[in-house]
Amino acid sequence: MNIERLHEFLTRAGVPEDAYSLRGGTNWNGRYCIDSEGNSWVVYFAENGLRSRLSTFEAEAEACEALFAWLKRDLGLAETE
Repeated sequence: MNIERLHEFLTRAGVPEDAYSLRGGTNWNGRYCIDSEGNSWVVYFAENGLRSRLSTFEAEAEACEALFAWLKRDLGLAETE
């Protein structure tokens, strides 16, 4: 999975675009985020300038899958094919 595919999955699952950012950032009022940092990818929750629950991955696919799983769990999303 990559960022574009993740966006397709989230759109199909009906996740509001204001619930996540596929370009990172911290100036959100509560968003799940993914971003590249150097040779790594990070997944975190951003709110009021802070990043919490930060996880780092070597591959884009791993980070995308982790963010999708996190959103499914926290937002109660149904399985999407």
